[in-house]
Amino acid sequence: MSRISIIHCTAMLACIAVLGSQSVFAAGAHWQTDYEQAKKQAIAESKPIVAMFTASWCGPCKKMKASTLVDRSVKQLIESHFVAVMIDTDRNRDLTRRFKISAMPTVLIIDPVTGEIDRVRGFQSRNKFLSLLNANKKTLQLVSASSQGHNSEDLTDSRGKGLLTPYCLVDVVRHGKLIKGNSSHSITKGAFTAHFSSEQNKKDFLKNPQKYWPQYDGACPVMAAHSNRLVKGEARWAVEYDNKLFFCHTEAHALEFIESPAKYAEKKITVSQVTPGSTIR
Repeated sequence: MSRISIIHCTAMLACIAVLGSQSVFAAGAHWQTDYEQAKKQAIAESKPIVAMFTASWCGPCKKMKASTLVDRSVKQLIESHFVAVMIDTDRNRDLTRRFKISAMPTVLIIDPVTGEIDRVRGFQSRNKFLSLLNANKKTLQLVSASSQGHNSEDLTDSRGKGLLTPYCLVDVVRHGKLIKGNSSHSITKGAFTAHFSSEQNKKDFLKNPQKYWPQYDGACPVMAAHSNRLVKGEARWAVEYDNKLFFCHTEAHALEFIESPAKYAEKKITVSQVTPGSTIR
């Protein structure tokens, strides 16, 4: 399945509070029991679903719950990268038929947007289950557009330099949040200035700038692919894919990027300076 996951909800994916869902395995990761609520949460948080189909009389299921699912590494991986749901096949016959479950336990990794599924059957040891989870955990992050007060970003700082974004790049990547940067903590890279929310974040950026600086100096990869033009993207529509940051121009472009990230992330663009509407050279 495609390696897509979405960590933080955005303005376009309004946060959906999933309340009242039951939890199983207090000693393990949080496993919900309502598939539809788990799916809503997975879409809102842009995470894949890990669904385990089980039954009260299933011996291998009991063994897996008592060993694999309470392993610390398994718990941490699930809690960080997935929304987990446990399906009792006797109580959820329609869902069992829908996913064509014929043996227990069966574990599905489900992309909540595309519906693509990775499937394994039978008891999964710790190492096998970790391999399955690692192969399907998210590699794409959509930033939370938590600052709603601006329709567009001010791209000029007080000194007249081109401001890449008013938001701290380190907070965008590390926390998926839009936190205003401070001009007292800034760096200039090429034609653009970046402001950071703290001196420590600035230091962290300088240690690994390629992790935080957007590809194509912030030009929207979707606009580039469609019109062969460099159009400035925004941090509120930022996407992290394969440890690279991309700024999209609009909500629609961000969603389009999510649908086919490799298509846009691998486009070859030569950038010397990005300005709105400039043509790719």
